[in-house]
Amino acid sequence: MICPSCGSNCPDGSVICPNCGGDLMETKASVQPTFNVNDALFNGGGNSAPTQPVTPVKKNNSVMGAVIALIAVVIIAAVVLFAGGVKYMGTYKLTSIKADVYGTGDPIVINIADYGFSEDDFQLKIGLFGRATLIAGNEKDSGTIKYSGNNLTLLSEDGDIPATYDPDNKTIEISMEQYLGSGATIILKKK
Repeated sequence: MICPSCGSNCPDGSVICPNCGGDLMETKASVQPTFNVNDALFNGGGNSAPTQPVTPVKKNNSVMGAVIALIAVVIIAAVVLFAGGVKYMGTYKLTSIKADVYGTGDPIVINIADYGFSEDDFQLKIGLFGRATLIAGNEKDSGTIKYSGNNLTLLSEDGDIPATYDPDNKTIEISMEQYLGSGATIILKKK
């Protein structure tokens, strides 16, 4: 038996170390024998007694935990930032206007090509993080789009403008009531 305090060889069954007086019973369970290579090589014994207790090496799991936590945060952030808005990204071009042209309370759809307009005359470009650029002729205006499901809101200095996204047709219908009257919208198709 080896004394954990001084490393002396003690007779088996000893309770106290004869060399230093250390308690051998208290630490008996935690003492792990070691193999002394010098004794085995130079003293002719491959079966020499252990010379000192071995303290198990503890792995530092805090670094690994921090790396895993960082990866998790990056993945969650990517999902939150991009999952909702990616489907809207792209360039949308004006295809038609819906307005109550005759004052009957029943808006009709007007195809802009029938009136000599090009779809390039009015475009909405939606990029990352809801950044939007509205192009009307030679005029450009930038802003942000807030989205919740298929409901969009164009955030503008003049006031927020509601819109609806149609995933089947890849169109955005923007309310133009404040400019063209009740029920008026413009319809833009993703190109």
